[in-house]
Amino acid sequence: MTPAERRRLNEIRQQLADEDPGLSRLLATGRRSASPAFAGALGAFLIAVTGSLLLGTLGAELHSPSLALVGGLFVISVPALLAALSRRRS
Repeated sequence: MTPAERRRLNEIRQQLADEDPGLSRLLATGRRSASPAFAGALGAFLIAVTGSLLLGTLGAELHSPSLALVGGLFVISVPALLAALSRRRS
């Protein structure tokens, strides 16, 4: 490969990295990486579901039907709300 060809290849790589960093990263590493938005949404989802399950379990342990019901509703409504918000953003 001549120096001119290497220089042109480097220019193409730089343009690709500027235009589509995700594709550039995929081609460089051979694997996809999660975007910060996806990682944040996944973290929020896991925290919400875990908290909801803990609330429901606490309600069952304390023999509080209302607390168990609130936990159960959160298990259903929080993921649905997060999914609706993520669809709205994209």
